[in-house]
Amino acid sequence: TKCTYSILWETEHACPITPLHDVGCKIQGRGVSYDLTPLMGRDFEVTHEEHNYMLSVCGAISTTCSGETASGCISDKNTLKAWSMGSYHEGNLVLDDTGLTLVYTGGAQCSKGPVRSTKIVFVCDKNVEGWGVPEMTEKFYCFYSFVWRTKYACPTTQNTVCAKYGTDGEFYDLSLISHSVWRPTTTTGDELMFSVCGGVDECQGASLCKSSSGTTELLASSSDHFQVNEDKSIVLTYEGIGKCESSPVSLTVELTCAQGTHHTEPRLISEETCNYVIVWQTAAACPAHSISGTDCGLEDDITGLTFDVHSLSKQVWTVNDISIQLCGSLEDKTCGEGVSVCRDDGTALGYSEEGESSSSKLLYNDTALAMSLTGAECRASLHFTTLIEFQCEPDSEKKGIEAYNVAGSCSYIIFWKDPSVCPMYPVQCSINNDTHSIDLSPLYDLGNLEWSGPLTTPDQTTTQTAIYIRACGQVTPGTEGCDHTTGVCAVKMVDGKKVSMNLGRAGSGLTLEGGIINEIYTNGDRVCTDKSLRSKTVVEYSCQKTTTVLQVMFSDMNCMYVVEVGTPHACVEDTLISTNCTITDPATGLTYDFSHVSDDMSFSNGNSHFLLHVCGSLDTQCGDEEGSAACEVVNGNYISLGTSATTSLTLDSGSFTLSYTDGAECASSLSHRETQVTLLCDRSTPLGTPRYINKDSESCVYHFEWEMAAACPPQDLQCTAIDSSLREYDLGALRRATPWTVTQGDYTYHLNVCGGVDAVCGDTQSSICRTNVGDPNTPPVSLGRQTGEPVVLEDGRIELVYHHGMECNPDKHYWVTRVLFSCEKEAESMPVVTVDETECEVTVVWRTLHACPAVYSQGDNCTVTNPVTDVTYDLWKLSDSQFTIDVKEHQYSYSFCKPATCNGVSSAGVCQLQLETHQEKVIGEVNRTVTLSNGVLILHYNGGDQCSSGKLRSMTVEMACDHALSDTQFQIDEVKETSRCVYKSMGRSGLPCDKEVLTQCEVQGYDISSLSLTSSNYQPTHGDLRFTINVCRSLNPPSPCSGTTAICMREGVRPGISIGEVSTASLLFEEGSLKLLYTGADLCSETGNPYKSVITFICDETNTESEPKFLSNSSCTYFFEWETSAACKDRDLGEECKILGYNGETLVDLTSLKGVYTAQKPDSTDSYSVGVCQTLASTDCAKDRTAVCLSTDNKHVSMGVGQTTLERSGEGATATATYTDGDTCTRQDGTTTPYQSVIEFTCDHESEQSNKMEFVGQDECQVTLRLPTKLVCKEDRIACEVVRNGKTIDLSSIAALPQLLISKRVDVSGFLYLAACHSLPEVASIHTCPSKSAACLLPPKADPLSLGTVSSPLQLSSDGNVELLYSRGSTCPTTGGTYSTRITFVCDETGPSNPELVDVTGCEYSVEWGTPLTCDNTDNNVPVAGCQVTDPDTGYRYDLTKLTLQQGSYQTAGARFVANVCGAVESCGSGVAVCYHDNGKTVSLGQASTAQTELAQERGEVEIMYSGGDVTEKCPYGKRSSILVMCCNGDENEMTLLSDNNLDSCEFIFSVCSLTVCQFSPKECDFKLGGVLYDISPLARRHDNWELQAKDQTFYMNPCRGVHLDSTLNGCSEGSIVCKKEASVLGSQSLGLVMSRIPAKGQNPGQFTVNYDGGSDQVCLRESARTEIQFTCGNTLGKPVFLHDSFCRFTFAWESFVACNASSRPISSTSCYYLDPVTQKTIDLRQTGHVEATSAMYTVHLAPCDKKLGKDMEKGQCKGSSVCIKDLRNGRIVKFNADKKELFAREGAAELILQSSSLCEDSEKKVWKAIVEYSCGAVEKATFRAMAHCHVILDVETPILCPGSSVHSMSFLLVIIIVICGITFSCILLYICVSPDRRHKALRKLRSLIPVPGSRSPSGPMAYKRLRMESSDSLNGLLDSDEEMVGL
Repeated sequence: TKCTYSILWETEHACPITPLHDVGCKIQGRGVSYDLTPLMGRDFEVTHEEHNYMLSVCGAISTTCSGETASGCISDKNTLKAWSMGSYHEGNLVLDDTGLTLVYTGGAQCSKGPVRSTKIVFVCDKNVEGWGVPEMTEKFYCFYSFVWRTKYACPTTQNTVCAKYGTDGEFYDLSLISHSVWRPTTTTGDELMFSVCGGVDECQGASLCKSSSGTTELLASSSDHFQVNEDKSIVLTYEGIGKCESSPVSLTVELTCAQGTHHTEPRLISEETCNYVIVWQTAAACPAHSISGTDCGLEDDITGLTFDVHSLSKQVWTVNDISIQLCGSLEDKTCGEGVSVCRDDGTALGYSEEGESSSSKLLYNDTALAMSLTGAECRASLHFTTLIEFQCEPDSEKKGIEAYNVAGSCSYIIFWKDPSVCPMYPVQCSINNDTHSIDLSPLYDLGNLEWSGPLTTPDQTTTQTAIYIRACGQVTPGTEGCDHTTGVCAVKMVDGKKVSMNLGRAGSGLTLEGGIINEIYTNGDRVCTDKSLRSKTVVEYSCQKTTTVLQVMFSDMNCMYVVEVGTPHACVEDTLISTNCTITDPATGLTYDFSHVSDDMSFSNGNSHFLLHVCGSLDTQCGDEEGSAACEVVNGNYISLGTSATTSLTLDSGSFTLSYTDGAECASSLSHRETQVTLLCDRSTPLGTPRYINKDSESCVYHFEWEMAAACPPQDLQCTAIDSSLREYDLGALRRATPWTVTQGDYTYHLNVCGGVDAVCGDTQSSICRTNVGDPNTPPVSLGRQTGEPVVLEDGRIELVYHHGMECNPDKHYWVTRVLFSCEKEAESMPVVTVDETECEVTVVWRTLHACPAVYSQGDNCTVTNPVTDVTYDLWKLSDSQFTIDVKEHQYSYSFCKPATCNGVSSAGVCQLQLETHQEKVIGEVNRTVTLSNGVLILHYNGGDQCSSGKLRSMTVEMACDHALSDTQFQIDEVKETSRCVYKSMGRSGLPCDKEVLTQCEVQGYDISSLSLTSSNYQPTHGDLRFTINVCRSLNPPSPCSGTTAICMREGVRPGISIGEVSTASLLFEEGSLKLLYTGADLCSETGNPYKSVITFICDETNTESEPKFLSNSSCTYFFEWETSAACKDRDLGEECKILGYNGETLVDLTSLKGVYTAQKPDSTDSYSVGVCQTLASTDCAKDRTAVCLSTDNKHVSMGVGQTTLERSGEGATATATYTDGDTCTRQDGTTTPYQSVIEFTCDHESEQSNKMEFVGQDECQVTLRLPTKLVCKEDRIACEVVRNGKTIDLSSIAALPQLLISKRVDVSGFLYLAACHSLPEVASIHTCPSKSAACLLPPKADPLSLGTVSSPLQLSSDGNVELLYSRGSTCPTTGGTYSTRITFVCDETGPSNPELVDVTGCEYSVEWGTPLTCDNTDNNVPVAGCQVTDPDTGYRYDLTKLTLQQGSYQTAGARFVANVCGAVESCGSGVAVCYHDNGKTVSLGQASTAQTELAQERGEVEIMYSGGDVTEKCPYGKRSSILVMCCNGDENEMTLLSDNNLDSCEFIFSVCSLTVCQFSPKECDFKLGGVLYDISPLARRHDNWELQAKDQTFYMNPCRGVHLDSTLNGCSEGSIVCKKEASVLGSQSLGLVMSRIPAKGQNPGQFTVNYDGGSDQVCLRESARTEIQFTCGNTLGKPVFLHDSFCRFTFAWESFVACNASSRPISSTSCYYLDPVTQKTIDLRQTGHVEATSAMYTVHLAPCDKKLGKDMEKGQCKGSSVCIKDLRNGRIVKFNADKKELFAREGAAELILQSSSLCEDSEKKVWKAIVEYSCGAVEKATFRAMAHCHVILDVETPILCPGSSVHSMSFLLVIIIVICGITFSCILLYICVSPDRRHKALRKLRSLIPVPGSRSPSGPMAYKRLRMESSDSLNGLLDSDEEMVGL
């Protein structure tokens, strides 16, 4: 605003720090200490105005103050009356944001009310002598402020054995791991015991000792050295007491920061003599930090500490006159609404929510916990603030608010001590002994394990309860109101409110007893009948592939809950060894594959450099050893550390070790060097970087560690979630053994939920991947892996995120997938995939019933009622039967509602029988309590026989709906033992099904019953409207409407509305349409009548899988349309045997196949007799009209009768006939159905009419047979070969695709398409052509015409030309006959061309088609036109014949495949360019004459495509083809097969590498626009960058070459076009890569835009940054200007002559002077002096324009040159003369371009140029800008170009004087020597030469150039015409 300036300053010094308080006038913390005790015990006097002040530090003054003991006293000089200013209490000395402050409170009361207080601010000043003197700075309203400068206020840095500052200023504190004794074990079995920051009791107080065979040996008294390295690792060194072979024992502990890994233990990696080395990844090694948390709790992910102050929020706390309510606001409204801290006088000292402050927000800084609140306004623009600092006080006797301090008039500090604010440390979470190594710490990292379900409580009531468990620790803060100390918490609803119970706190960690892993939580709430007992929980962990809470049980007798958790982390692992880099963990079944880690990794350690490869050999040769996998480089020498042939991968206790042996010889051990790489899990990076650990000098074993995602197991995939209302969601039903697949566009997506997709993608950890539909050889791409659990969002959807997919782009972005599930209480719907390639994000939207909350209902006496549908399910219907199933060696028997006898127990519900021994076990007693959950009936059978562990057996039975079964049937599908003695059984019955209603589906020969669904529903949508539809029957469950509804409508989240009841269905055929009418059960509010629905069916023979589409609604009637083959009338195959199109056209006619065929089942006596287009006249099958009869074992079975439908089908078969209603077939499950047969008619162009029918396959009740025939081929085809003069002419290579005819000679309206030797395929552009057309005309606004079908073979005309005639086209109206087309293939040696229409005579079209294939003299080694390619961007033309080998060929390894480029291979046969040799047979893969070339410029590759190879039936166009991908590489003649090594393939792809191809790489500086070739190379700088500023950003730019990087540009990518650097951010970021240049776009001549992609994704939150440069034509080289950035596109403008073309570039001058276009003054650059410019590497001398340098430059070496350059690095001189010059001018600036004839060393074609940019300057000086691409660029400042320069005037005046003098002299001569006529003529001419000052020539700045030329011509003419003048 006016006269007001606002400044924003972002700095770390503005961040709050948590205060530290004193103890005894000393403050220690955060690595510093303050000690003011030297100031204690003294009185310090200060005089200010009319008062005297007496102060004491941390104590009382020596005398009383008005009879009171005080630390500060004020007295009046006149009256000597005194008042206390306050007293000191411990804790009053505070270190906070303002510095070191001492506060005294509780002084004498002022007359106006408040008590006096004092604040002393201490300032460190080491120059102050003595104690220093306090100075009064403020006295305001009985508050006194002093500043005290003293050396005693200076801090001293503390570097204790537990804490230290690093070189980067960060503070490290190891106290987190100082509370335990760490016990790594040596290879000899000895146990090392050491402590961090303390002693070990077993070591007699020493820090390090060793226990061996019961004896303890002291090794070190304490850690002597604490070092923080530059890489932020910490090294602890222990030395001192122990001796080993006369040398002292030492221990080195190397700690590295690993956020959240608080459970890890130190690992002993080296035991060299007397020296132990331990590595330790732990959160304790991370630097101190600050975090915040909400909801009165926080969890520090780095240290693992948990804080929670909820327990302090249960009451109102008071101290003095202040009331405090944590985690909310006070109910007492004395201070107003929403107040958490209130003073008794009504002042709000802290609001519960105000800006960033909150009474629920905790702050944690280093080791301090605090809460900051903002209150009401204190005084102008200043509010009250209250800082509550919590201090852990384990002694509950000392808890409470100890004191409060007024620090200044508006700031309050509350100091709060309490046990409940102490941090919660995770307990020991691993077991390590001689036989087991188990680590459950990953379970802690998962957070809470959740379970929800009915739980019986001590009062014997069953209540829906949620259980939260945190392994080895406390539940996460804010968990449903659970106390922060709770390890197991139960939450249930009581009277509509959530009630939480503490079921136990984490204790001593894990125990292993009897092979069972237990964790016991004790000291829970008193929730049991016996109130003297506190509840406890025993968690039993068992081995399982996924982490799941299996069961929760309660025993009131001992007040104990038992929770069973299955997890793979509880599996005991044995050591496994693999030699192929793939290993399977038997405990979890997970396969780890490291073979995809295929890059060589290069890294250094000190003077050594290492190369390492996983599962393969290095690309670099290492020493003499072949196939090295590890290599050390020392002083240029390569030493092998192991070979890939010795690869060994070991899995031991969850740890992977990769070993290589047989390296170079080791002198010290007389053996070979070896490598051991420990592969560690790091999910944050797919590949990571290895690091060197150490080398065992005796054995020459090198140790490395490598963190990578491939070493991580999939995190325990929890498939359940619980929302805020305690409703449970379970996505487990979506987990599949084979993934879900969705095909969209070019890709198929393979997805699993809570499981992997390794069966498809080969990746054991991925949860989603995609494959290429069109290219099955392309490897799958992982799009992410499940790393967390489902989360219920606020809108009710469930989100599941898959992270860490494969690399998405070159900027190291990785795919992330987000799956959003929404509740649909209907049928299963397929997921919908959306891909954002730029963000590398995949979004999957999935509507499914499994995303709906579980519907729980419980009933007694074997009945339960659905609360939604009010349907009651009665299990007594199953009580009269027993149901059994055999599983391996056991049989299980089930009884419902009624007990059975088992093993002598008469109350059994499930009985287990051992089939061999007949021993019985009761699995569980009968139970009549039934639970309904999501449509599944659940019964729990408990109290079975006791197991060996003491636990009682139990089983859970789940019963799902199956309409195929009755209410009295129960089909058992699976029985499994989920944990020890706990079983789960799943089965199906008709009992849980809602009633199904059926209706009639036939009318007038139409039958739509095939559209009826039995297990799902159709689900069309329209905006927010969602419909659920079934046909002929009611909706399948679960349904949003009642069980009698056929069509249900939902809008948004509203309940379902019935708009069609099954019982009202009416199927009608009227007005030529088939319609299905429904009336709904619900009334429409618009009309008051029931809703109605109308479905109109449309016949579509080809549409066998479709859904109804919503059209509209009117007056509460909803209209749908359904295109389906079910709406077509059935035909009798025997009568018609045809497939007709929409217009009645016959698409397929199989009438000629009529007859009886036989098929034999392989390796069997089964034989089938089949009637095609007829029934079997005589058959052994008894059934009438049998069409397929099976003869087997003297039996005859009718497999179907002749009434059937012939249909078009998809892949493989192009027509099928289905014969149904055969004899009765009995399935394995006892159900019956009629036999049926399917006959597939498949395309076979080569087949003749025969009785060959093939057996395809058979399932229980259906057989599939196949009859190949050319009658169903979608196109006709003939052989495309003809013999002429003994030589075969093969045209199949040009027959592959349809061609668009050229019509230059004949005027034809429309498009003409043509195919050679076959009919046109059904592709999009010509799919409307009549069937089987080989030539087709598509006229505008008329139906397509067939110009002929394939009717005769290729033949020779009378003149020897190759011809092809197509006849029998569409009817020709002029003759009444049919159209025909005659194609003549003419010789064209330049290459294949498009066919051309040359004549139309009557109804015959004549076409000429040029091709070299018909040339008699074709030399197969002569290059064809297809071997030349033009770069569309630059216009450059490349000739690939340079790659043609005149002798020999390109060959793959083993010479199996051979090829030539643009030529033939002699060994392949005549004219063949590519072939393969197999067992003496040669197969052609393409003809040389068919070469077609394409430039893939973005990859720097050229692709040559060959066709016309040998014939194979499997290829679409009959012949094989191949592609050669030419790549830029130094390996000449190297050929590699890229496609599958399958000799039956149709297309083969090879790479052929050569340096010649390198010329096709992208041209970063040249491009062509509008026919003009632009070159921006002059803008490139060789050694520096263009630099420009924009606000707080600096941009560095360098076209063509890329930005030169140095230490200031860390983070920017190599080859960046622009790097951006911000003042407040370390490092820089790339805004695009030079090589990613997008082809330029031109607006107008002299204007174009160039874009660059591929920048960093850190600039704009995962979107890659891009650069746009807008070039415009200018006079000078110019410089870039930043315009703006929008949507991560950074736009620059650049006005430069490089953007000028011949039409837009300004007119140039070859003079050194010009007329300024603005001032109209003459500028003469010859007036400049010699200029010199110097850079760090060059000195440049520039002579004035039109002059040469003298001998005094560089000792005469520059003499005679215009520009002279000296290289300061080597003294080399480069000089050149300016043979040509151009001058450009604009508005006070000029640019002089000097060109030499000397060639530049950078190029064989370019010469040196000097570009001198002149601008205004007070003094003349030059600056060297750059030397790049044969250009030297200088900036010269000169006063000549400054406005009003005297040089301008003097130069102009000098010119005028010279001109006038010359004219005067000429006039005198003329008057004397010529006649009057000639005198007048001369005067006129001379007068025309004098310019008038101030006038402006219309020709602009070039006027003087033309003026000089005219003057010369005029004078010559004048003198030549004057004979006397010549004589004179």
